[in-house]
Amino acid sequence: MRKLILSLLFISSLFHFVWNEPVRALSCVPPKSLNEELANSEVVFMGTALNSNTLNYNFTVAFSVKTLWKGSADRIEKGILVGNMWKDIKTGQDYLIFASQRDGHLEANICGNSKEWSEVSQKQVNGLGTGKPIFELSGKNKNLFQWFVFVTFLLAIGGYLLIRYYRERRMRR
Repeated sequence: MRKLILSLLFISSLFHFVWNEPVRALSCVPPKSLNEELANSEVVFMGTALNSNTLNYNFTVAFSVKTLWKGSADRIEKGILVGNMWKDIKTGQDYLIFASQRDGHLEANICGNSKEWSEVSQKQVNGLGTGKPIFELSGKNKNLFQWFVFVTFLLAIGGYLLIRYYRERRMRR
């Protein structure tokens, strides 16, 4: 009886291993549909990577947003944690990023539809709908623009004071 039970356990364990699906460590399941991931993400955008995620194990990447489908560009400026995407992000490349809030910061969705922009098909772009183009000034141009506004403001104040001065002078005559 004991041999029978042991042999049945052995045979059942063989069937157990045969019927199991193969499992691979560090592999992704197929991503959700684009519409489902768009609905579940807090931020969806296309932007240019300003730094790489491979240098010094820095997994937070800053992006210059070009098109925004969902969320706020202000939140993206702080950087997106992309270390869990298992993809190398290269400086200067354009990416489509789906991200959600986790542990107080934005994190790219693991095993999702985030990818290099060149890998995105026209059908996928159409599925996202019309995005909002974002026109951002670069750091150098932003600084020049601030100076331009400041100098214009000073010239306007100076012109106003000069006109008042000449009107007062004319009135005294």
